[in-house]
Amino acid sequence: MKEVMVLKDPKVIKLVLNETRAQILFQFLTKRAMTVKQLSEALDKNPGSILHHINKLKEAGLVELVKSRVAPTGIVEKYYRAVARRFTYQLGVMFKGPKSIADFATKHITAIVNALEIFGIKIKENYKQEFIEDLIRVRDYEISIAEKIDINDNVNVPDNIRADAFELAYNLILFQDEKYLKLKRKLLDYVVF
Repeated sequence: MKEVMVLKDPKVIKLVLNETRAQILFQFLTKRAMTVKQLSEALDKNPGSILHHINKLKEAGLVELVKSRVAPTGIVEKYYRAVARRFTYQLGVMFKGPKSIADFATKHITAIVNALEIFGIKIKENYKQEFIEDLIRVRDYEISIAEKIDINDNVNVPDNIRADAFELAYNLILFQDEKYLKLKRKLLDYVVF
């Protein structure tokens, strides 16, 4: 299982924007393998509907069948799991995708930037668009670094420790990257604390 999978295809990004598929992938299958029956019970949805969503996620390469077993009732139980522990997307790709994805990305990034005010951070007057464009460059650069991090799957570490260790390793790698630091410092040119 990969640590991080970067979603670069606008069609795949659109696929996971569906609420049910997002729940299946992010809330459940990144954490453990589950059957369609288990997912349908957890989400209180029809098993046929869940199977449809699983098949869409499988076709997109986001989930895989990891185990099959015959239950005592004689029914074959198929266990599915996400192909990565975490998923992320490149914002730049989203803005170049279909209008619905570009609109979602615009609303999402604008909401995040506007929410900075709750932390006492404001973007200088008339610089919001430049800030957003540079923020997208920073975010996409961060993602390009994240997907290059080598993971030694031969070391057995609990998932919660693994996630925290990944975050620390990721930040240490970023902090020694001069290009990244330059991009991050440029964001401060637009900010008033």
